[in-house]
Amino acid sequence: MGKLYQYDDNSLPVVSGLVYSDVWGYNAPSGVEIGFMGSNDSIHFFNVTPGITPYEFDSYAPGGRSLWREFKTYKNYAYAIADQYNTYEGLVVIDLSYVPDSIHYIGRDSSTFHRAHMLFVDTLKGHLFVAGSSKNSTGEAHDLIMYDLNTDPAHPQLIKKIDLPGNYVHDLYVNNDTAYCSHGYNGLYIYKFDPLGNYTTLGSIDGYPEEGYNHSSWMSPDKKYLVWAHQTADKGLKLADISNPANIAIKKLFRSTLLAPKYTNSIAHNPYYRDSLIIVSYYHDGIQIWNAKDPLNPSKVAYYDTEPADSTYAGYSGAWGAYPYLASGNMLVSDIRNGFFLLSLETVLPLEITSFEAIKNGSEVHLNIKLNAQEFKGQYIYLQKSTDGRLFETIENIDAKQNSIHTIDPSPISGKNYYRLQWSESGKSNYSPIRVVQFDQNQGYEWVQKSESSYELNRPLQQHISSITLISLEKDLMQLNYGSTLDLPNNLSPGIYFIKTIFENKQEFIQKIIIATK
Repeated sequence: MGKLYQYDDNSLPVVSGLVYSDVWGYNAPSGVEIGFMGSNDSIHFFNVTPGITPYEFDSYAPGGRSLWREFKTYKNYAYAIADQYNTYEGLVVIDLSYVPDSIHYIGRDSSTFHRAHMLFVDTLKGHLFVAGSSKNSTGEAHDLIMYDLNTDPAHPQLIKKIDLPGNYVHDLYVNNDTAYCSHGYNGLYIYKFDPLGNYTTLGSIDGYPEEGYNHSSWMSPDKKYLVWAHQTADKGLKLADISNPANIAIKKLFRSTLLAPKYTNSIAHNPYYRDSLIIVSYYHDGIQIWNAKDPLNPSKVAYYDTEPADSTYAGYSGAWGAYPYLASGNMLVSDIRNGFFLLSLETVLPLEITSFEAIKNGSEVHLNIKLNAQEFKGQYIYLQKSTDGRLFETIENIDAKQNSIHTIDPSPISGKNYYRLQWSESGKSNYSPIRVVQFDQNQGYEWVQKSESSYELNRPLQQHISSITLISLEKDLMQLNYGSTLDLPNNLSPGIYFIKTIFENKQEFIQKIIIATK
């Protein structure tokens, strides 16, 4: 993936260290492509039409200040809500007919609710659903509010305020008046609504593996699968078969692990489907993309890290949301601290490292690699090694046409050995996660003093010794010979010395000795 444009205004207000919230987009009939994103006090509008340099062309401040702003569109209208204590914005309606010259504010309705957490438009039925709403003045709260957009989309008409058996709705996906509701720690429910807002519960799921706070979901284009995220550390994405709503069946758990091998407890925020791609905005890990042509075995094909400075999965930073539905195929992403991104999807990576293991086996390291490189244009990927985790050298060229590779490093060093895979596509270098194998510094060997100047190894040799060096605190003194014993010179001055032993496989250990005063 490539960055085409980024907007980040350091003058915008900061609340609890955060600046930006969700992002959405609009494909105008004229071919113009628009993106919009929330900040703490405004909605920002961008012209991202291919062939021009993207720019912010308008903004609107609804009047409140909120860390949470969410948007959806229907025809030429955008709908916005905010969720913050003492926010009174209600439902904001904006006319996009005049973009990119300007946006036209239609109005806002705060008679039904003041704040809400999410909204979704069922474009097939022309219904707008608002989730997790409340009134600050009275405390009145509802799980969902259903509006009609068919009669006058500039002025949504209230159908019904709805309370559900799963209670508070954090987020939802709606298709043909069937709503897939994320009820937080109460799991996921599926409801069927009629035009009057009456509902039937079709099914639910709770108490499943790696369950956290059920946060948000999206349906596959064939309407058979649902992917959902938890906004909870160390909880994988769930891919479930929903063809029978009364028996929701989780088929696959998967996750991003951009900070592996040190950390794997990533936090998924919002998932989306675009054709066969599953696109997920992650705290800390940016945008992650899986190919789900085989829905039961999604394979990661691309990512873009919007917050590369993150080194752990602690707290909340990184990508909030995405809009992967621009007609050009480009993608919009919002980052909590780094703003608005326009990304290109042209470089979806055809090479996938499906498995990479480095295993200690005696005095060697065995490396097992599995590839999915059907569309990879290069000839080789490169196995690289480092002794400090920073500077890597290629130790083997691997034919990328192989699906399964087993190779051996016969000469690991004492201490930590770092391994990674490197390959190039579209002029860009890509790297696998690093694997680390550690060998004991002395490999179990120790020089045992037998007399005043004579030493023996504590156990039989398993490999030949290449060299033994006697070292003082200032310099290397001399090479020593080892027969049945290791004999030191009799004229050594009292003090601290070191015996450096190197084996034929280049492993080594260093042992401190003390020469006492005679």
